[in-house]
Amino acid sequence: MMMDKLKELSLVHKAILVILATILVAVVWAIFAVPELPTAEEAKKMAQRAKIMVYENNTMKEEQNGKIIWELKAKRTEMSSETNSARCEGLTGRFYMDDGTVVDGSALGGGFDGKTKDVFLEGNAVIVTNDGRKITADKITWKAAEKKAIAEGHAHLTKKR
Repeated sequence: MMMDKLKELSLVHKAILVILATILVAVVWAIFAVPELPTAEEAKKMAQRAKIMVYENNTMKEEQNGKIIWELKAKRTEMSSETNSARCEGLTGRFYMDDGTVVDGSALGGGFDGKTKDVFLEGNAVIVTNDGRKITADKITWKAAEKKAIAEGHAHLTKKR
């Protein structure tokens, strides 16, 4: 019965039905395909991620008056362009003291604070000086303003004799 009625329609009427059906499908698609706007919290997280640069196998260093203060090498670094601070994985570093002492360090992770210029090693953190002192701890922080290291958690100091 429906087929008979379709056969009776003229070519113009059939074309109009096809066009109307196409418009209906397009309207339904447009309604359901429009993505939802992110919540305020999701938008904030997206903006934060956009301000973080990720580097693989990179080297960073801090200099003062042309003198290298420290150098860090990391397997992976997430750098915040907003704070100029970094979080690192697979970290090794070298610190140069005013008295000529060189301190080598390593840890599973760490990073530095762009405001204070402090550097931290955490997770099996170890630093060794060129005169035989060794500190192991859960976390070791190089306090730039004070030019000293602070060990936290299971700290152990040894010195070669």
